[in-house]
Order: sequence, then C-alpha cells, then structure tokens
Amino acid sequence: MEINQLINPVSGLFVMAVTYYVTQHWPANKTKAELLQKLDVSIKNNCKHSACEIFYMIHKVKMNFQDIKTLIEDDNSSSIISVLKHTPGLANYKNGQFRKIPSPKWLSISEKIFLRFLFMLFLIFEILLTLSLPFVNGWQFFNILLVIVFVTIVITSIRAIQKDYNVVDELINSASRKNLDDSA
Repeated sequence: MEINQLINPVSGLFVMAVTYYVTQHWPANKTKAELLQKLDVSIKNNCKHSACEIFYMIHKVKMNFQDIKTLIEDDNSSSIISVLKHTPGLANYKNGQFRKIPSPKWLSISEKIFLRFLFMLFLIFEILLTLSLPFVNGWQFFNILLVIVFVTIVITSIRAIQKDYNVVDELINSASRKNLDDSA
C-alpha cells in the first residue's frame, strides 16, 4: 500500500518532466534548423532583408547583410556570435572585423580594479560569515545563511562580468593576430 502511494506521484512527476522536455525542446531545435536552412538559401539568393531578419530571429543580433556573409565564413563565427549576443555593448562586428567598442582607457582600468576589489571584499565577507555560523543559534543562523547565499550570487555575477571582459579580449586578440598573419 505504501509503495503504491509513492509510485503514483513519482510516475506522475516523471511523465510531466518528459512531456515538458518534449514540448519545450524538440520543436525549438527543429524550428532553429529550419531557420538555418532558410538563412543559407536567402544568403545564396542574395535576399538581403530576409537574411538579416532570419539571422536576427536565430541569434537575436542585428547585423547588415555583408557582415552576416563575412561572419558566417569566419572560423570563429560561433564564438563571435556568442560574444555579441551575451555581452552587448562590449564588442561589435562591422565591415568584417570583430572589435571591442572603445571606452576611455581610465574607465576600463578602473572597472577592472573596481571589480577585483569588489570580488575580494565580498569573498572576505563571505568567509567571515561562514566562520561565524557555528557560534549563532536559531533565526540568526538562517539570516546569516541567506546573506551568504546573496553574497555568493554577487560574487558569481562579478566573476561572470570579468569572464565576459576576458572572452572579448581573447577573441579580439586572436582576430587581430589572424589579420596580421593574413597581411604578412
């Protein structure tokens, strides 16, 4: 009797999970594959507007037709599209070149120093809170645990911002090295 009561909810959850996966993930992949085929056809037929719109529908990045053509032919196209999509405002792709959007030198240096300082500050704060957990009771424990979770989220987001800067710098450096090798 107890096993039957346990099997029914578990099997119901399993069926719901499978249904969710099938309805949410399979049609999206099929649709994206169809859009990629349509993008290839519109680029071959030189249909500028439809190629730009399909490219935007797939990647959520607006680009002109010539840049789309040169980007698709690039070896690092998937990395460049990923950077353009996930780090808006840090880089752009114009006239067949992937470039970091220029910002004042003092601003970029101060941002990196500020992010490192903020990361270290929150890390020290989290370590101190973690060390204080054995000495508190009841609601104080729960409150400190919530603060630790919040600080962990902040630290993770700071690391993600630093990673975005590093990825953009690496891609730009590799693209500039490739341009220098091609011109030599």
